[in-house]
Amino acid sequence: MSLFWEPRWRRVSFNVDGVVIETCLDTSTNLLLCPICVKIDEVCPREGESLRQVVDKPLFFSLTDLLHHLRSHTMPSGVKRIIVRREEEEESVEEEEED
Repeated sequence: MSLFWEPRWRRVSFNVDGVVIETCLDTSTNLLLCPICVKIDEVCPREGESLRQVVDKPLFFSLTDLLHHLRSHTMPSGVKRIIVRREEEEESVEEEEED
């Protein structure tokens, strides 16, 4: 048993609503790499597996997480996140019910 992670990258393709996303999948942990942040040709060649370590790049547990990250690449960097808050009407309704 080793005390460090030995990834076994292989290239996989996912078809999401007609868009094909080609990326690297670690067969031991099922972690995914972002194909935009990482040069996947260097990490996982088209034929065979690779044992290359990738430490400083984002890793994702699911395809949904990867899709959210890929969408963030399309957003301008100056755009802030939208914060959703409850309307004050709900608070005033609750105060009336207590009386």
